[in-house]
Amino acid sequence: MIRALRVRMGLGPWLLMALCCMAFHAPLAQADSVENSAAGHGAGAVIFDAALLRPLGLLSMVTGAGFFVAALPFTYATEQVGTAKEILIDTPFEDTVD
Repeated sequence: MIRALRVRMGLGPWLLMALCCMAFHAPLAQADSVENSAAGHGAGAVIFDAALLRPLGLLSMVTGAGFFVAALPFTYATEQVGTAKEILIDTPFEDTVD
């Protein structure tokens, strides 16, 4: 039954999840760190950052790493591995951890 459901669903849910992760990545790039939020915005901003933005950032990092591995044959052929790593791995990591 699960196999039949998996075949019927296809690639659609995975693409939807990837698009959602990429859509959530843009606001994460502008999110303040916990220290900056605590200094200027109070406890609500810190809770919002820790409860929602950090987990979304982690999801963005995992998704970016997956896309990096999937794109690796193409980026290696065009000698753009460093650029892809910077965009798909380094930027989400810096936005989430820093």
